[in-house]
Amino acid sequence: MFDSLKSHLLHWSLDFAGAVWVDRFRASLADAPDLNEALLARILEENRDTVYGQRHRFGAIHDPAEYARRVPLTDFESYRDLVDRIADGEQNVLTREPVKYLGVTSGTTGRGKLVPVTKSAQSAIIAHMMLTPAGVLAQRFPAREAGPAVLMLSSTLPQVSKGGIPIGTATAAGMDRMKGVAELFWSSPLPVTRVRHQPLAVHLHVLYALARRNLAGLTAPFLSSVLDFFQTLEADWPLLCDELERGRVAKHPELDEALSAQLSLRPDRARAAEVRAACEAGLEGIARRLWPNLKMIVGVMGGSFRVYEPATRRYLGGLPIHSPIYACTEALLGVSLEPESTRYALVPESCYFELIPLEEAEADEPSTLTLRQAEVGGAYELVLTTRSGLYRYRLGDVVRVVGRQGRAPVVEFSHRRGQLLDVASEKTSERAMGEAVLETARQLGVELLDFSTRADLESRPNRYEVFVELTPEAPQSARRDAQRILDEALGAENPGYAILRRSQRLGPPALHLVRRGTFAEVRALLVAQGASPAQVKVPRVLAREDLRELVRARVTATLD
Repeated sequence: MFDSLKSHLLHWSLDFAGAVWVDRFRASLADAPDLNEALLARILEENRDTVYGQRHRFGAIHDPAEYARRVPLTDFESYRDLVDRIADGEQNVLTREPVKYLGVTSGTTGRGKLVPVTKSAQSAIIAHMMLTPAGVLAQRFPAREAGPAVLMLSSTLPQVSKGGIPIGTATAAGMDRMKGVAELFWSSPLPVTRVRHQPLAVHLHVLYALARRNLAGLTAPFLSSVLDFFQTLEADWPLLCDELERGRVAKHPELDEALSAQLSLRPDRARAAEVRAACEAGLEGIARRLWPNLKMIVGVMGGSFRVYEPATRRYLGGLPIHSPIYACTEALLGVSLEPESTRYALVPESCYFELIPLEEAEADEPSTLTLRQAEVGGAYELVLTTRSGLYRYRLGDVVRVVGRQGRAPVVEFSHRRGQLLDVASEKTSERAMGEAVLETARQLGVELLDFSTRADLESRPNRYEVFVELTPEAPQSARRDAQRILDEALGAENPGYAILRRSQRLGPPALHLVRRGTFAEVRALLVAQGASPAQVKVPRVLAREDLRELVRARVTATLD
């Protein structure tokens, strides 16, 4: 009784704090350019005596224009040696504020990076991760019942640097701070978040979610993880019901005895029977039937994650999906205050923003704009100056400004530099490719599970290769039309592609069907190489030879 009351009070407090936080954030957007430039002044003043600040004479910089003149644009290679010094324990290298942990990037598109993160930067991300979704939920569902949520994150900090700094993912560091109240908010015991074997971790999250009929939320970093959750439920529900009925987690080769001893589960025959009956009736709309208190799914669904949306919605029964923040290991970038939206207002007090016009992105010395100069309709590469010591850092994300909230640009993610097919200056983005592949699956009457691509520069004329995982596989009767459908869909999404196809400067695409589970293997390989299990993403362009070989070996049919 006491724990239930404490849980209700904590949820009510979180909702209240979230509503206040959302209102404060909305108000800050009215002065976004001024706040952003004031943040730059603070960052430069605070770090003027660091190794990097002295190197670039931060003390002599007095305005954004002078900053852009004096300090060069950078990428991560500009910092590797300095980050190594930080990892070895040296202080005052990039920031006066001590580095709290070294964040590991996913490594999806290349060698992973160790990104320094300070307490102030971490606090900004965690506050928005926790409070913004709570505030949106409280405003949209003011009378909702309190209840636990699934949180599909990893809390494992796998190692410590030579200088004693924890190394891990941004989410892991945040989870570690929450462990004292974890059981009051989340359905899974904290040990589940430390399971590195991702299929087992997802199975356990589903099991503990099933045990809580009053489940109030389901949160994951990306929509792909939400789809994993429901696909695991669909595949494993007989075993899950047995485990729930017996009150015991089944043995698994990746589940060691020490961890198994920490996973208690109360036998619940009535709930097991309820789950069994619901699943036997089919998985369509299962979320609402199993968890009547569930109001919203939280997970990033924009950009390349859009491809997972149709398959995920089959399970949701109309539940909205909220994509609350646009963030990366380096910084919090944007916030969305509307469920179902993938448009984000840039956060003026998180990091200092500059924007490279897309047409200059490949120039040797591109110019940059400030928030006050960004134009609606413009496409830009983001450049960040962070609280954690990255200065004029080219993130590699390309966004399009789609509006303004107050005076802050509202952006929509377009693509990553390097995750774009550009054989003959047609520049097909991952968003355009994703929409074309989704349309192809729709016309074939199948469901797209995942995809990736590469530019085939050996064929004459050059062409795209597209690798798709479908369920069920396209019927033989439809396969003869698949290449034509994809070709037409690509032309509709990207007029530049259509022009080059008509002139035969691009050949028709090759559409490769791959066997079920191929892209799960891709993610598993990336995890084995150091990527975060809960945050790993399938690259939309197979730039790495090892990934290309893996996917090619699993092709079951080629339609060209």
